[in-house]
Amino acid sequence: MRFSQVYKMELSICQSSHGERSFGIPGRGIIDEEIGKLEEFRINWAEKISSVILRGSDSHCRDYIKNKRHWHEKHEEGWTVSKSLIGALDYLQGIDRLIFTGILMNNVKFNNGGVERLGCDLEVLYGLFGLWCLRPKSFFPKASEGIKLLKMCEKKFQDCLAGGERWLKENGIRQLSVAEAEKIVKVEYS
Repeated sequence: MRFSQVYKMELSICQSSHGERSFGIPGRGIIDEEIGKLEEFRINWAEKISSVILRGSDSHCRDYIKNKRHWHEKHEEGWTVSKSLIGALDYLQGIDRLIFTGILMNNVKFNNGGVERLGCDLEVLYGLFGLWCLRPKSFFPKASEGIKLLKMCEKKFQDCLAGGERWLKENGIRQLSVAEAEKIVKVEYS
């Protein structure tokens, strides 16, 4: 069974166990109805983008597996890993961009439970990638640092706003720009 099939199966199980999606409260007015439609549109596009990323990764992995010729070729100087495998893994970094732009940079306001849930979701991804590499967080640099910011207390957030780039580096946040960090911080504590 391919990874994308497992992912879709897990999505369908998750959706069926939580009942049908419901957006807005019925009878609250046209604005709630439109907000519900926009939310459904956003979810549908997130699912489509996820599907494209997974299909692309699956395709790159298949190319790697089917290319029996590269096992007989002379080892390229300076390369210890196959270029086709690196291409497949690089394609999966789209998941980082999807999570970062779709959630963290999308003005989402988190409560403690939401931060914990996103952290747990990322831990599942780290666990999956941990099977193949020593530092799985390196595949999700922006999402990892975004969740790190969200888990900080309010005082540290205020220090972030005041300290800028120097503060980010001192706290191990190297993949986020000051503007990205400020956007996450301002949404969280506005």
